[in-house]
Parts: sequence; structure tokens; C-alpha cells
Amino acid sequence: MHSPARKIKKSSVKNIVRFPSSKNNRTLLLESILESQFALFLEYDNSVEAYYEQPETFLLLDENSKKHKYTPDFLVIFENGSRKYIEVKPKEKSESLKYTKIFRLFEQRVTQSGDSFEVMNEEFIQQEPFLQNLKYFYRFRNFKNVNMELFEEISSNIKMPVHFKALSEHYDLKSLYQLIAFGYIKFDIKNQPFSINAEVWLNEQ
Repeated sequence: MHSPARKIKKSSVKNIVRFPSSKNNRTLLLESILESQFALFLEYDNSVEAYYEQPETFLLLDENSKKHKYTPDFLVIFENGSRKYIEVKPKEKSESLKYTKIFRLFEQRVTQSGDSFEVMNEEFIQQEPFLQNLKYFYRFRNFKNVNMELFEEISSNIKMPVHFKALSEHYDLKSLYQLIAFGYIKFDIKNQPFSINAEVWLNEQ
């Protein structure tokens, strides 16, 4: 099992967040609410096979041979085998001279081994209504036994697209939410706040 490269300790300037990862089947200790929000994106991204928090501490040398220790927030492993290190940090902080220098050194380091690096800030992570939709449905990903018989029944009997209200009048609400949470039933999750009147369709890929 993966262990974080450095221990996360409580402090007056950090909000330690326990994030129950369905994809990793364990609870992650994250250093900010922003990190936990980004973890939601990773949970829903079907191209992500696994991801690890605080994966490794790197020793970086700048042009003056000064040493800098740096631990990225996440290592993301994709289904195609590629790897990407992620730093999650507020935009203003990530664009400071201190961090832009470290990020530049780190990106040079990891690209030499074929990996990539990206900095994520609140402008990307806190897009609404996408984030609220992810939060709402994530609770239903904790139930692993998805009702696929219901999915097949809906696929056979219901002409899509349809308003969610029509489905809720005939089928178990919790099971429908599970199908949405795992991507079997789709709606415009990025641009439309979910409601009973949302237009939905089946993901039959």
C-alpha cells in the first residue's frame, strides 16, 4: 500500500481533510479543502486508474546549486500507463516567485523521466455547478453494488433522453442516484445544477 512521503500534521494554517476515496478504497489525509475538491475530479475521471497523495519528496537543485525539497500533492496514474504529478494551490500563491521557481525545477526533473506536471488552482477546481454536482452524487459512490438490472430495464423500456422526474416516478431513487454517480445515467453535469427536471440519458459505451 502506498504511504505518503511526509506526515500531514495539524497546524493553524492548514485544514486537514479526511477524504474517503472510492477509487483507492481507503481514506486519504489531504492538506486543504481545495485538495479534497480536486480529489473529487479524480474520482469521476474514468481515465484515472489510481492516484496517491504526497507521493514522494524530491530534492531539486537550482542554477546556483541551492537545494530545494519539494513534495507534490498527488501522483495520478492513468489507464494508458502515463503518470502526472499534480500541485493544488490557490492561484495567487502558486504564481509567487518562490513557487514558480520550484515548479519550474520540478517540471524539468519529471519530464526527463517521461512524466508530466500540472498546477491546479481554484479557478479550475471550483467551477460551478460542476463541483456541487460532484459533491452531491459522490455519497452514492460508496455503495459498490450498482443495480445493473435496473440499468438494463431502463435501457429496454425507456426512450431517452427523458426528464429525471419520469424515472423517479417508476424506479427506486437511491438506485437511480447510484447509476448517475457511476456514470451509467448522464446529465449535463458540468453546466446544469441537478434537479428533478434535469434531462438525462443513458451512457451505453
